[in-house]
Amino acid sequence: MYFICRMKRYSEAYNNLVEMVRNHCNQKYNMNLEDLGELKRLRKLLDERLSLSTLQRVFMGTNRKQQKVNDTTLDILAQFIGYNNIDDCLSKNNEQNSDLSHFC
Repeated sequence: MYFICRMKRYSEAYNNLVEMVRNHCNQKYNMNLEDLGELKRLRKLLDERLSLSTLQRVFMGTNRKQQKVNDTTLDILAQFIGYNNIDDCLSKNNEQNSDLSHFC
């Protein structure tokens, strides 16, 4: 199953992905993503594929007017924690739920 959408910020799936990335960074790199310096460090770990402002928006909640997150951003974060892309992450973490349309 392949999903094409822009995920809504603050949706359950978005919050789950952000929490998974936070946990991964905390466990593997001892990073707290509430800190700007740690977001700069994360940016380097992501090979600078995401801007610092994007990371701030995702992990620190800046720019609340932007209601959706680009698929590319979600794919990069999902790949960072070991999935092929955001669709792979959603399907593997929600196999019991056959209707994933509410995530987008």
